[in-house]
Parts: sequence; structure tokens; C-alpha cells
Amino acid sequence: MAILIVTDNPTLNIGLRTIIIGEFPDITIFEAETLQKTLVLTFGQPVNIVVLDAGVADGKNIALLDTFKKANPQTAVIVYLGDEFEYIYAFARAGITALISRKSDAVEVAEALHRASKRLRFISFDIQQILLSDIAAGPANRRKG
Repeated sequence: MAILIVTDNPTLNIGLRTIIIGEFPDITIFEAETLQKTLVLTFGQPVNIVVLDAGVADGKNIALLDTFKKANPQTAVIVYLGDEFEYIYAFARAGITALISRKSDAVEVAEALHRASKRLRFISFDIQQILLSDIAAGPANRRKG
């Protein structure tokens, strides 16, 4: 199995690598600093899971994400939102596999990875709470993302 981490944040990269190696000891990990670079990196080199940091320069480019997904339909995409919750709906509509945030602990990130490896959806607890609050607020007050 192969996982691609897309981030320009060294601390996030180290944390993700530690969790990934702990959960999947025989994993191959690739790295890219932008979503655009993933298109080049994955050409002829398929990966099972991409963990995308929405904070990278083109991390919120849904059209580019769609291009990646069309070129790599078998790849599960986990999006790390950090604190950028206004993009929840845009990423959900883009068909990503999982959403995690800055509040996601190692157990929650590991769960997202395991579920993504089986092509099952996952949303971290704090993002679930935001979605429930948005639903309760009614259509006029929902996030537009």
C-alpha cells in the first residue's frame, strides 16, 4: 500500500508519518507540497490514499482536486482542514473520502486512514458537530462552502 502526504507543514508531515507508520508498518509514503505536484507524482505511480492539507497553496482548488480524482479514481482522499471549516461542504461535494481537522487526535486520524483504506467514508467528531449545528440552523444560516 502507498500513501501520499500533500502538505508544506513540516510538523503536520511528521505527525502524519508517525501515525501512518504506526498503523501500516510496511507502507510506502510519498510526499508533495502542492496538489498540482500530486498529478505528476502519481502518474504511473498509483497510491491508495492521499492525505491533503487544505492549507497548501492549491489545497482548496476543487477543480484541481476533481482532475486528480478523475486521473486516480481508485485513490481515497482524506482532507485535513486544519481550522478552515468553511470548506467542509465544498470538499464533501467533491467526493472526498474523509475529513479531519486540527482537533483530530492520533486515534481519529488512524480511524480515518483505516476507513479510507477500505474506501469507507469518515468525518471527525468536531466536523460532525459543525455539520449538525449547520443542519439545525436551517438553510438560510448554513455555511456556503
